[in-house]
Amino acid sequence: MNDNPNYRPDVICLQKIISLEEIQKTNEIIKNKQQDYLDLEDNPAPNVKKTSTVKFIRYEEVKNVLRKAFNCFTNLNREFYGFNIFPNNDLTILHHNTYTSKNNSEYELHEDRFAGDTKDIKLTAIINLSEVPYEGGEFIVYSNNEIRTISEISEPGSILLLRHGVFHGVKPVTKGERMTLTFWPEGPVFV
Repeated sequence: MNDNPNYRPDVICLQKIISLEEIQKTNEIIKNKQQDYLDLEDNPAPNVKKTSTVKFIRYEEVKNVLRKAFNCFTNLNREFYGFNIFPNNDLTILHHNTYTSKNNSEYELHEDRFAGDTKDIKLTAIINLSEVPYEGGEFIVYSNNEIRTISEISEPGSILLLRHGVFHGVKPVTKGERMTLTFWPEGPVFV
């Protein structure tokens, strides 16, 4: 990949980590538990267009069915980033995003940021939970002064890990639905 020992890739994507059966089971859990999270609101990046529908689910509800994906995220962090990340706890909230062609859903280029006194975002973790193929909805990153399409995450069951500080977005979906589960591993504040 890169011989520089300080190299940290902007994005890592692994395809087909979870099966269609696991995708369907996860989507069913989220559909059935949605009423438990009606008091939560999405908080998208400021000053950018985001038109996906967001549902929320606690980590405890999906951790068993998505264990392989969560283990991959942990291993990828250890292998490529080495960030000190707090373990997921059962109350961690995950975001289920649905981008649909009915309204050309998209999320313009943005940076995921949260910095508190004791913690901040280290990574963005995404699981493709789409059950059927869709068109459009390409995942893009702005890296090394260019916009790149990360086509591998378009494959259902694939996972993507994005380093903090990398601008990224989702182009409009033109046919079908793109569904993803997103969360943001956090750790102690960067000094």
